[in-house]
Amino acid sequence: MFGLMKPRGCSHNHSAEAAAHRRLHYCGTCKTMGKLYGQRSRILLNNDAVFLAELLTALGPDQGSVKAWAKSLQSYNCASLPANEDQMPLALRIASAATLVMSEMKLQDQIDDNPKSGFKTIGRLYSESFFKAANHLKEWGVPMDTLWGWCRAQHERELERSRGAPAPSALLDYRAIPDPFRLGPNARKPA
Repeated sequence: MFGLMKPRGCSHNHSAEAAAHRRLHYCGTCKTMGKLYGQRSRILLNNDAVFLAELLTALGPDQGSVKAWAKSLQSYNCASLPANEDQMPLALRIASAATLVMSEMKLQDQIDDNPKSGFKTIGRLYSESFFKAANHLKEWGVPMDTLWGWCRAQHERELERSRGAPAPSALLDYRAIPDPFRLGPNARKPA
């Protein structure tokens, strides 16, 4: 379900301050992605990443600090990137890395579903960026092996035929929720 979030109407219902706050997170995440993972990574930006950046900012120790962000992050100029990582708030760096990793997982799902598609070429174009983002998340303690294990388990469930799968009423839940217990050496089969 990655990439499906949409912001709640940015119309007259929101204050100018709320709109500016959202713009700072949107532009800040985009610029952080460009600086850390290359300009081409910016095309992967989506509202899920912006929401994550806003959430992490709200939960972080510097909640009101968006106005203190580097001038490059506040600029309307898309080419104005932060000079170094010290100018990028942790919330933006995490959201940027998560976006790249989730994009890689979504891309791998597309490749698994249709191996003859052109998605492998796209994967090669972004492979260095994906690798760097995954390493950043690992440094911050994100269990990447577990996340990829869930992706593999999800793919296995999608491939299973109806034989051995749960009753039709439970089939959607079964196929949509990877079972972490199936990932280990004593993996259990579906009931």
